[in-house]
Amino acid sequence: MNKTAVFTIASKNYLAYARTLLQSVREFHSDIDLYLLLVDEKGDDFDPRQEAFTVVAVKDIGLPEFKAMTFKYDVVEFNTAVKPFFMGNLIGKGYRKVIYLDPDIMLFNPLAPILDLLDENSIVLTPHITRPIPHGDQFRPSERSHLISGTYNLGFIAVSACDATREFVSWWSIRCAESCYNEPETGIFVDQKWINHVPGLFPDVCVLRHPGCNMAYWNLHERVLDGMTVNGEYPLVFYHFSGVSVDDLTALSKHQVEYNLVGRPDLAAIFELYRDRLLANGHGQARGWRYAYACYDNGEKIGPFARRLYAQVAERYPEPFTTGPGSYYRLLKEKRMLEAAKFTIPAGTEAVSTANKVNVLFRIAKGLLGVDKYIGFIKYLNYISVLRRQGFLLK
Repeated sequence: MNKTAVFTIASKNYLAYARTLLQSVREFHSDIDLYLLLVDEKGDDFDPRQEAFTVVAVKDIGLPEFKAMTFKYDVVEFNTAVKPFFMGNLIGKGYRKVIYLDPDIMLFNPLAPILDLLDENSIVLTPHITRPIPHGDQFRPSERSHLISGTYNLGFIAVSACDATREFVSWWSIRCAESCYNEPETGIFVDQKWINHVPGLFPDVCVLRHPGCNMAYWNLHERVLDGMTVNGEYPLVFYHFSGVSVDDLTALSKHQVEYNLVGRPDLAAIFELYRDRLLANGHGQARGWRYAYACYDNGEKIGPFARRLYAQVAERYPEPFTTGPGSYYRLLKEKRMLEAAKFTIPAGTEAVSTANKVNVLFRIAKGLLGVDKYIGFIKYLNYISVLRRQGFLLK
């Protein structure tokens, strides 16, 4: 066993991403142990023994209330919720330095700047941006977006084995077990928003401002690539290809519209290389593999409402995926709360038409209640609009 471990987390459909990331780490580091925490069931889709890294199944890491977590969280939430637990496991194995990287990251230079920082720091974080977005810029995400999603991007975090880190991992694990929802209306954005507290709560936290670490679509306003050098001075250590589509690289990321490869030709070479690596690592096949915790045992897809409400009745229904008599599924069915698998949120002219109809109801409510009570009614709607707060529907 080496002294340092790098790990990533993915479900089976992201296996090509994990392979690409961990291959790139191995190109620069022969003395680092590599792990994939598989948030899925292994099944027959691939043979973990044939991978060039250690594959650990999420059911084997000792999660508290494993079945409840697999059900109450969707695939993205669950993939992020388990991060501190596995980080703690690796520290418990005896690793002195542990680095997490999202599977949609690729290294282009050694991790030396981060490894050196871990000699003196307990935790290393990278902020989404290190320079203000110009006033009036319509760049998305904006500075306000980062107030919602979090100051630090948790596609990367590095820790050293020390008492402060162990305290941090324990604190973070509890938060992620209970509240790792994508729920900006309550101030939560999966595992990431919690990290806003970290520089204030724990000692020896380094905020890494190196522009070659975690370069991504959200900080392109401040970073330009020249070969493998950022801003003419810093080596590109790793790029975060968040939201990339191998079918259309031009957009850079599905999460933004500000930049594309036409306007940022400096990025073309690394995006083309990344696409080629993904395809060579089986992306065409893996992208279609089904997530093991997506459906009930009868094959019906689990909807977001069912997941959000489950925590309120988890003690009564310890086997949430079953559909037999006395199951959570039967409760939802009796309450007419099973969600249609093909439901889509209205968009375009349909959305406008729907909004107009709803607005008529609000005008009626204002007329019946009067302005003062109507304001109170709207405040209550804001509170109850959080799906997890609608457990009364199950009674």
